[in-house]
Amino acid sequence: MLDIFNSVIDSSHTTKWRQAANEILENSGHYLTQPDLERFIAAEISDAEAESAIIKRKAFIERAAQLLPSLLFFFGINDEENLRSTLLKIDDCCHDFPIILDSPHEKKEKRQIKENLDKAKIHANSLLNLLNDLRGHLDFEFDQHLKAILETRDMIRHSDIENYYMFRHTLSLIPVIIDISMFKDENYEGYIYRIGKKLSTHVVECAYRISLWTGHPRLVTTPGADFSVVCSLLYELASGEHDVSLAGAINKFARSPLRKQLDADNQETRRENSDEGIRAREADNFASTRERILNLRKEENLWEELISSKRWNEFELGQLNTRLLHTLEKIRHAYLEYGPHLVWGHQISQSDLQTWWDKRQENDARLLELKIIQGKARRQRNSD
Repeated sequence: MLDIFNSVIDSSHTTKWRQAANEILENSGHYLTQPDLERFIAAEISDAEAESAIIKRKAFIERAAQLLPSLLFFFGINDEENLRSTLLKIDDCCHDFPIILDSPHEKKEKRQIKENLDKAKIHANSLLNLLNDLRGHLDFEFDQHLKAILETRDMIRHSDIENYYMFRHTLSLIPVIIDISMFKDENYEGYIYRIGKKLSTHVVECAYRISLWTGHPRLVTTPGADFSVVCSLLYELASGEHDVSLAGAINKFARSPLRKQLDADNQETRRENSDEGIRAREADNFASTRERILNLRKEENLWEELISSKRWNEFELGQLNTRLLHTLEKIRHAYLEYGPHLVWGHQISQSDLQTWWDKRQENDARLLELKIIQGKARRQRNSD
């Protein structure tokens, strides 16, 4: 079972990372997931933390051996493509479960985010006022220091622009950016990501996403129905708790805006991937450009709504108009684009694909080498 999950979640280069982890701590390379592998090799997590993760992963694999056959039966998995996609979704769901378990309740989390955003605006404005008062004392040294850093790193040439001014200007954007983010979150649900302690909803959503992909089981709110059984099994796989009823969460999800959005997305995906959809897209080389323009028009409407949402001061209004102008410029450039475009993988030459692949392999090998060096240095410091 461990090999099955690893074969699904691993990329082509993960074998080398697993070998490197096993040389540090026995079994760590077999059981740690890719993010934990990288952190462990670089000594960003301790041996004790790695061992704790291994114990949890072993328990998950043991539960999967018992529960996964039934889950795959109810989802109607009968081919390798659906199997891989389903296992990835199940693994992601179970991986995120303890994170959601440790998170605050949604209302509390939302309140905390709002309070922190308000504090950030206050502190940014306060710091900006102090920097304005101190500009005659700090600006020269700030410019010289930044120039030394940039030239030493050979990143960019030093320009004639006053860096201290640019830093203060950048800081002044933070309150505006916060206002933009809050407006988007209030008017476009889910813009600011929140975890929220919604364990049952998390499991039901995962089960529904898989059922949309495979076609089984159909979502019904009847207790004891196949969808209810699937949710209970998935909850047990993620948590280790037996026979948990998710009837309330299923009923709530069935009526939720999220379910409607998932249905709409699934319908659009199926249309695009159908023979008719593929033929239409291949026949229209500018289909992706038209789609991008449509999304940019929605973005244009967003900036117009935001600008008219309240009275802004001159600086804020200037920044918002800049965003609107930037969007309009992207629309103008999209209309002026010429083709043909490389849209499909088969339009890219084999030599270009091979060059890209070789470079990716080279970069990954170098990254692993650096992580090993970093980990050795950290472990040496900790032992001294």
